[in-house]
Parts: sequence; structure tokens; C-alpha cells
Amino acid sequence: MTLLNYLDKYGDKSFLEYQFNNIDNLILSQLSYLSFSGIVPSLYEKGIRLDDACEKYFQKFSKNDINSSWYLIPKISNLLKRMSDCDRYKDAILYNYVNLVDKRGQFGALCIRLNDDSVYVSYEGTDDTMIGWKEDFEMACNYPVSSQKYAVMYLNRAIKFSDLVVRVGGHSKGGNLAVCAAMNCHFYIKNKIVDIYNNDGPGFLREQVMSNKYKKIVGKIRMFIPKQSMIGILMYHNTNYKVIRSSGFGILAHDVFNWQIKDNDFVYDELSGRSIKLQKNINKYLDKLNVAERRKVVESLFSIFEDNDIKLTSEIKFNKVLDMFKSLVNLDKEVRKEIYELLKIIILK
Repeated sequence: MTLLNYLDKYGDKSFLEYQFNNIDNLILSQLSYLSFSGIVPSLYEKGIRLDDACEKYFQKFSKNDINSSWYLIPKISNLLKRMSDCDRYKDAILYNYVNLVDKRGQFGALCIRLNDDSVYVSYEGTDDTMIGWKEDFEMACNYPVSSQKYAVMYLNRAIKFSDLVVRVGGHSKGGNLAVCAAMNCHFYIKNKIVDIYNNDGPGFLREQVMSNKYKKIVGKIRMFIPKQSMIGILMYHNTNYKVIRSSGFGILAHDVFNWQIKDNDFVYDELSGRSIKLQKNINKYLDKLNVAERRKVVESLFSIFEDNDIKLTSEIKFNKVLDMFKSLVNLDKEVRKEIYELLKIIILK
């Protein structure tokens, strides 16, 4: 079954009756993708019930607005609607909504207080903006990048003294941000965190994974990647991850609506040979490049999008793809080869 089937089966049970589990994490990680500006209060303001937020969301956005958005938004909007009809989620309080996009990067997050009084901090993954994607690739060159800094500041400000049970999580880049925030937040907040969820998010540079800050929280990290992972296998992370069966192939395996569920947990599998090979090749390639060379690859890649006036992944059309590939001809052979692979990931996403 899928996320929506899970709601059908367990949606009438409160968190006091049926404890928080991995699937609840995945569902809540998706909410930070939605545009709740003017609906969910920002930092330090009183929150709003999920069912009320849902009603205002569909008043603000028409069906056409939603359907013409980035491909995940209609799915997550429908998920929100279904959650608003479930006893398990409808009285959850949404608050501390933040959404920032500037020339340095893209960051979004919100807090969700459940009916067992625990708090889930949901970090947004990469959206449809090329700025967001560029920042993702800059993670292979720099630490911390802009959104990682925001993630730490957000957690330090969002969690109150009275919050006793805290979970942090996210999907895609949001999973990386959840780990980064937990690594670097105030010690008294770190002690409140019971689980850190990385749902197919990229890893870190080798130095961060080897650091004492990472080692102190690694036991709390719950990492899940699909069988055909192309995002979660990027860079370095703890090897204690679990592989999920997904009905999607290639980059579509990254879509959590394709992840397979049985009762209150995932259906587990083994990482595909294709993903294992991709992981080895990318890490091997990164290891042989210094920071300056990595930056050259990233800048070369995203200058192609800038030259073609592409600001959103949804603006990548077939004729522009041909122009982009033509513009690679003059690049260094090794750089060109890696950019081909990176372009495939972004275009298919």
C-alpha cells in the first residue's frame, strides 16, 4: 500500500492510541513543501489546526493553481486534504512556517504539534527553483551552505523550553537539513530530539561525517532511501540506512508517493546495482577533485541554465535541452561527462 492507503487504515487512531512511526514521519515531511504563506503563522505566532489550514489553503489556491504547479504539489495538496479528514492529524497544530528564496539558496520549514504533544520539525526539500538545485550541488563544495545555516538557526528559535519530545525530519534536501540542524543546535534542544529522519536526502562531505558532532547524533538518525535511489546515495553519510521498495524507477523512485508500505512500516528491499554503481562513481569522482575543481563543475553546470534563462526545472523544454547539451561541447571532457550525468538528474526530476 501507499501513503494514502495508510491514512485509510490508521487515520482514525490518535497518536496516544497508535504510536508515531516511520510512515507518520514521511507524511509530515511532505507538508513543508506546500505554500502556507498567510495561512500558517510564522515564528513566535500562535499556530493553526491542520484542518483549518487545509480549508484556507484550498480557498487561497484554485484547483488550476495547484495542478499547474510543480508536479509534487498536487499530490501533497491531496495528502493534506486527506489528513484533514483523519482524527490522527486534523487537530495537529501547524506553526513557525518559514519560506525563503534568495540568490544564495532556498529554505523552508514548519513545526507540527501532534495530539500526543510531541513536535515534528519538517524541513522542505528542493523545490522547482534552479537556485535550490544549485545550492544542493554546492553541498559538494561547501559546508555549511545557506540553507544549512538557516536550518540550525530555525531549530534553535523554533523549539521552546516546554517542548519535551522533538523529532526533526525532511525529504530530499530536507533530510540533510534535519541532520545538519540536529548536529549543530543548542545542547538542550539536542537532548529533546528523539529521532532524526532523513528521507532520501543527500549526505555530507567526508569531514562532517567523521566529526564528533555527527558521531554524537548518529544513533538517532533514521535514514530511508528507495531501491533506485539517485539522491540519498549522494556524498557521505552513515551506512546504517534502510532501503525501501518503490514502484517508481530511476528519479521517480525519489517520489515518496511511490514508496511501498505494509501496515505501519515500509516494505524493505536492497539497493539496486545501478544505485550502488552511481554512488561509487560519484564519490570516487568527488574524492579526486579539490574544492576549486568541484566549484568549477557546479558553476559550469548552472551557467548553462542561466544562459538559457531557465529559473525553474519546469521550464526545461525539449528544445532547450538540445541547446544545453550543445553548449557543453567546449568544456573539458571530464567535466562534460559529469555534467551530462547531473543534467540527467535535474531534467528527469
